[in-house]
Amino acid sequence: MPVPLQLIASMLMGLVLALSAFSQFEHGRPAFGRDIWVPVLYQLLVVTPAILYVAVVHPDWSWLYWVDPGRLPFGTTTLVVIGAAAVELGGYLAGWMLLRARRRRELVLAVLALTVVLLVLLIVLRDRLAHAGTFSEYALGTAARVSERKLGWSLSIVDVGLVLGLALSVRFLLVQGERERGG
Repeated sequence: MPVPLQLIASMLMGLVLALSAFSQFEHGRPAFGRDIWVPVLYQLLVVTPAILYVAVVHPDWSWLYWVDPGRLPFGTTTLVVIGAAAVELGGYLAGWMLLRARRRRELVLAVLALTVVLLVLLIVLRDRLAHAGTFSEYALGTAARVSERKLGWSLSIVDVGLVLGLALSVRFLLVQGERERGG
């Protein structure tokens, strides 16, 4: 996911994971209980490597050609990783607060709203997302299509990993909630 969209996606992932743990939270589990490991490990093992790969191997695309990554200060990618982790954890904790306040409907609405925002941005930015090249190639209009470069197939792999990791995390939290309700 490109950096400008990653923060929205991270917030959405945090809210989705909190919603998946609704049973645990509605039954009094603390926000920093054992369930906190699910979003932490998802971020650490799935999202962080994806951000690092795209930022290091395809830096121009990762900034959607708005910023020349060569002009960014050293350590910017580290700040992006930390920011994405903080936003995901913030989304998870915001979801926990809503669930503890018995506001599951509002949490679902927040998830839907962020999903719509992300989809609209993907549509609006489709031209930038569909090209692979350098900052100057994009500015000159000579950047190749994503499908013509390594970026195309590598994004497919990264996206499948992100979705599968999220799906497994959601499933784990739902199963844990079922066990808690049953026992």
